[in-house]
Amino acid sequence: MCAAKAIRNFNFVYLGGLVGLHLPPTGEPPPNHWSQILFMFFINEKIQIPEEELEFSYARSGGPGGQNVNKVASKTFVRWRLSKSLIVLPPWALSQMKASFPSRFTTEGDILIQSQVHRDQERNRGDCLEKLTQMILESLERPKFRVKTKPTKGSQRRRLEDKKRQSDRKDNRRTDHHD
Repeated sequence: MCAAKAIRNFNFVYLGGLVGLHLPPTGEPPPNHWSQILFMFFINEKIQIPEEELEFSYARSGGPGGQNVNKVASKTFVRWRLSKSLIVLPPWALSQMKASFPSRFTTEGDILIQSQVHRDQERNRGDCLEKLTQMILESLERPKFRVKTKPTKGSQRRRLEDKKRQSDRKDNRRTDHHD
């Protein structure tokens, strides 16, 4: 399913998570056909990753699948080189992403995600892109900081009364009372 939407002087084509960005010549109305499309991976309204920045590679997948698993390279890897990326994530989001997902970062600082859940490349590719999306969106959510509060006078009084009541109950369990 393909849906087109015009925003400002750009036309977007949505193709299952990828956004095609048509760049019309300046001063001319956009043509009816898509002569030049720059595909973007759509995360949210503010973050779109150009498809050229995502490197896909494939390998033979492990697990069940019969003879198919020995012939088809269905395991998918996606690498996003953050050092060469045009997309700049806020520093706090990047540090939060590295803290939350340390195993997905390489020593060069690239993000490497793999998927071998499905038996075909396209579904594993979609799964990798979904993992990348969730990773970025989770890192962009700022954690809520707990505001320290003091216990109320009433709660302090009730806690002490409960402690006294529990202490009396345990004292009454003793067989020999030292009064």
